[in-house]
Amino acid sequence: MHYIISLFLLAHSSFAATLAKRALAPDSTLPSGREYSECYTDSVYSRTLNSDFVFDVGINTLTADTCIAYCSSMGYPVAGTEYAAECFCGTGIPLQTGTDGCNMACAGDSTLACGGPDRLSVYANFATNPGPEGWASLGCYTDNVQARTLANLEQVAGGTDALTVALCTTTCGNLGFTYAGVEYAGKR
Repeated sequence: MHYIISLFLLAHSSFAATLAKRALAPDSTLPSGREYSECYTDSVYSRTLNSDFVFDVGINTLTADTCIAYCSSMGYPVAGTEYAAECFCGTGIPLQTGTDGCNMACAGDSTLACGGPDRLSVYANFATNPGPEGWASLGCYTDNVQARTLANLEQVAGGTDALTVALCTTTCGNLGFTYAGVEYAGKR
């Protein structure tokens, strides 16, 4: 009996070696302004996107599109899929470097990748907020705590929870500044 089981396992494992793993790609047909960011590591103890989570956007129907639509409807510019059927929303893309492992098929479309075990496929709206009239967007700049791009940190009415691009530019303009910028959704 031991001999037969060993032969079966040997035959089974040699058959498995001939199977090719199917490569899945992130969804490339996204709503206007949305782009695939990267695959990021995620953990139940420290979520990469922690603003909103919905396990069942529609079990068996989750794709990047359905997750993006849900997050957009809740006012979040960033959406992420994980474990084929989980959708997370956030306000900013992760600060960590991308990784691989986003290779689980979406519950709603088996030809597309929707994250993986502890891996999050992140999609973001990279469209620049044009800002209020009289101000022109100059793009996105790198900032550093030791050498700030804009030296003055000003408080806006209502605090960081009330921050918008319009409120930031109005505050900075009223204080006589020529430039204004928002960062981390709560600084300027």
